[in-house]
Amino acid sequence: MICSSIPTCIDIGATAGSNILYSARVFGPFDITRDGNSLSSDPSFARAGVRKLLKWFLLHPGESIAAPSLCVMLWPDRSPTLGLNRLHALMHYLRRLLEPELGRRQSSTFIRTDGDGRYYFEFAGCWWVDTFDVEWLGVSGQAAERENDLSPAVGFYERLLGYYERSFLPEDVFDATFDGVRNSVEVAHREAEIRLLHLYLRLDQAYKALMLALSITERDPFCEEAFSAIAEVNLRQGDFVTARSQLASYASVLERELGVRPGPAVQRLWGEAADQERGLRAAIQRNDTGDLKPAGPARSREWEVRDYQYADV
Repeated sequence: MICSSIPTCIDIGATAGSNILYSARVFGPFDITRDGNSLSSDPSFARAGVRKLLKWFLLHPGESIAAPSLCVMLWPDRSPTLGLNRLHALMHYLRRLLEPELGRRQSSTFIRTDGDGRYYFEFAGCWWVDTFDVEWLGVSGQAAERENDLSPAVGFYERLLGYYERSFLPEDVFDATFDGVRNSVEVAHREAEIRLLHLYLRLDQAYKALMLALSITERDPFCEEAFSAIAEVNLRQGDFVTARSQLASYASVLERELGVRPGPAVQRLWGEAADQERGLRAAIQRNDTGDLKPAGPARSREWEVRDYQYADV
């Protein structure tokens, strides 16, 4: 769920019950530990090029890349051929960072070459990376949904959002090298939020649904699923006035900013709000004998945007 190069990370990294020697985190501040000890204090880790190389390898396990391409990634404004010596030096620092016990001319367990000047990274069964958890939680949540195990699915997605909320490589937010992976993370993040939002509504967890929907709208003021969820929560509580106001405001923003009309979900909720209003009017005007007096004009179930507001018809 992170990027196309990571689907098999769970299989090629350390599995449950195996000896995990290395741990890496790319959600939140980047960090590497070996045998429980952080490598951040190592002088080699302080080198930006070493950290960038390692991040790329961790996010693209098993994917080979030519030395000149690595040079372009590391030093985009320089000739790739001029950067080869610097690249070899960085590779040396990275190998020593991960395996300081390596003897001279001894091959790295993780940083491999294919004999044609292409490098690739092997986890060798002793790495744990938080992307493994992210992948597993997303797959597990969807599997639970398919089995209609809603409560376990909620648990998986809540844990998954815990990772996404830490932010992916926040120190590299302006580095285009990781834009492709970052975009995939953002798409997966949104998908997980929407799935969890629908589950909250199905389980009638109104407060959680409302809080999650509000959080989504802070980042995306055009998210129809979030605004629909907010309105639906209010409708379930019988507050059709607030729900109608929220729907009208959302429709107004779409019309004004994007020139489009809301989708079927908003139209359905608008109709439900009109039904609630009509039912309340009828109840209020019922006399003591149980006879129903004329309810008077009520807002139609049909709606339209006129001057950026829902109109009475």
